[in-house]
Amino acid sequence: ARGQRLADLKANGLVLCSLITGGCTYQEVKLVESLGSEDAYDLIIAVMGAHHLPEVLPILAANPVCQNILIMGNNAAGPDALAASVGRERLLMGFFGAAGTITDGVAYYADRIGRSDARLVLGDPYQGVTPRVEVVAAVLESSGFSVDLQPNIDAYLKSHAAAILPLSCAYYLAGRDFDRLAATPDAQLVMLRGMKEALAVLRALRIPIVPPVMERTMRLPEPLMVSIMRRRLTAPGVRVGAVHIDKIGPELTYLAGQYRDLMRLSGQSTPNLDRLLAALSPSVPPIPLGSAGLKVDWRGIYTILAALSALVALLFGMTRRRRTADHRRTTADG
Repeated sequence: ARGQRLADLKANGLVLCSLITGGCTYQEVKLVESLGSEDAYDLIIAVMGAHHLPEVLPILAANPVCQNILIMGNNAAGPDALAASVGRERLLMGFFGAAGTITDGVAYYADRIGRSDARLVLGDPYQGVTPRVEVVAAVLESSGFSVDLQPNIDAYLKSHAAAILPLSCAYYLAGRDFDRLAATPDAQLVMLRGMKEALAVLRALRIPIVPPVMERTMRLPEPLMVSIMRRRLTAPGVRVGAVHIDKIGPELTYLAGQYRDLMRLSGQSTPNLDRLLAALSPSVPPIPLGSAGLKVDWRGIYTILAALSALVALLFGMTRRRRTADHRRTTADG
């Protein structure tokens, strides 16, 4: 532990309070204030905002003894800089799909987001799922959380960034208020179109969208997506899942910088995503409450209706031909 968190843990121990049940637990924990060059551990997990990693990587690099270093958290830059510091053979990457925040030394957490239980995603960024990954996964599963072994953890993390950056930045665009976001159609449209642009960046760079259902969902017609998103923005589970969003502005800015590098490499046009990322700056005013000047793209709905009409016409034509043929056979038999 470091800094204020170290002081809180020394003074009060580990205090965990569930945002789902309201229950709290207390436990004294062993604390390590530094990592010596000869200290030996089976597994080191670096769980922190991505913007704090640069100050921690030299500490990890100075210890050649520990052979499993798991970097847990957001990353859109890929593994190479991490591997250059700690070594490819030691590096693991992952993400924990829970939510939480620390206030006055107390950690408030949600191990369920909506209907989904928290899951830990884990993989070797260069070799996928290896025996070493499986051993680490088994140890982590003993904590009671499920672990998903991810063959392409780098693609997973980039896809995750493509989803959370537009959503989080839309929250900032709406004045850091989910109620304002839910009541402002233009902010919702910019968010959805920004997500599509973020995924288009990955496709242009031939980076798989992981999980694939994310891409299939974003291909739904825009009116349908707006309706789904509007309902989700008012769902209590979504609010709980974003309980930390006000405190992670610096990490979002850091992550946005990493994603901008991908945007430049892709050569894609990203006007909506650009607007969303800019909203992280305090100097950018929020979008007016309730603004609805943007037009929803109904072409996807029209395409579906046209396809349904063609299908109905085809079925009607086949039924009519069958009836005609049956009538002719009946007449001939008579």
